Amino acid sequence: MILKRMLLIVLVGCAFTSNVKAQFDAQFSQYWISKNYYNPAAIGLSDELNLSAQFRQQWVGVENAPQSFVFNAEMPAFFLGKNQGIGLMLFNENIGLYQNLNIGVQYAYSIKLFGGQLNLGLQPSVISSRFDGTKVHIPSGDDHNQVDPNIPTTEESGLTFDMSFGLFYHKSEYYLGLSYQHIFQPEVHLGEKYKTQIPGVCYILGGYNYQFPYSLLEVKPSFLFKTDFNFYQLDLNLLFMYNKRLFGGIGYRLNDAVNLCAGFNFGAIKVGYSYDIGLSKISRTSKGSHEIFATYSFPLDFKSGKLIQGRKRSVRFL
Repeated sequence: MILKRMLLIVLVGCAFTSNVKAQFDAQFSQYWISKNYYNPAAIGLSDELNLSAQFRQQWVGVENAPQSFVFNAEMPAFFLGKNQGIGLMLFNENIGLYQNLNIGVQYAYSIKLFGGQLNLGLQPSVISSRFDGTKVHIPSGDDHNQVDPNIPTTEESGLTFDMSFGLFYHKSEYYLGLSYQHIFQPEVHLGEKYKTQIPGVCYILGGYNYQFPYSLLEVKPSFLFKTDFNFYQLDLNLLFMYNKRLFGGIGYRLNDAVNLCAGFNFGAIKVGYSYDIGLSKISRTSKGSHEIFATYSFPLDFKSGKLIQGRKRSVRFL
């Protein structure tokens, strides 16, 4: 219980200390499902309208631990004789006494290159943050100041504009993306006295598909590297798929956790689950992290946007 309260106090204190930037983006172990959450150029990659939803409960057993949800919708588009992509991203997270909401629209321009497709993507978005200061708890004692002018004691909220961009290249057997989120490092003003700043974050995302000869088994290694140029994190994942129906795999987040995942495809539906086994000190009080996702795909006529019969393989789910 002491560790849980200390964690909450640190989160609150850091968020409202001058010149401190608060981490904003969520952490997903199954990052390969929500590529366009990390890179707005990862859209329009197949002849399908793709819908996906992903939920993560982090650090089960820790009070006020992060709960993250992201919804993505994306599809190809055909304007002025050019192949393009359009998308929608909705992200909501409760972390400590914060609630953050990010709604963004995505656009990608496609260029045929070296037998593959290079997308240049942009995402303008609106960010809403709310802080419930009525739930702030500071332990009594000589070591704690019960009245801290840097921590609000009322509900405060604010809005800001954000922008992200990315490059994403893919062929049938591999993909590689580079993106920069929160270009302008926007500030969210919570009321008249408080503000938090969202730091810019760079993401590098890549993966490869290998089909074993004369076999129904595929292996799909992938990685996600992220940095704000002060700190960095690396996720590695090895996914196996059988008969394009069943999949399972193992992942590793550097110095943080090992995760196991499993799921299945059923027609247009794909569902999956992963469990994180913590390796850091927080694992002493946490029972791990849970994550689930579901996707649904509609085949489209690439140029007219109409629904068509039959399905085509989508690199979005590699």
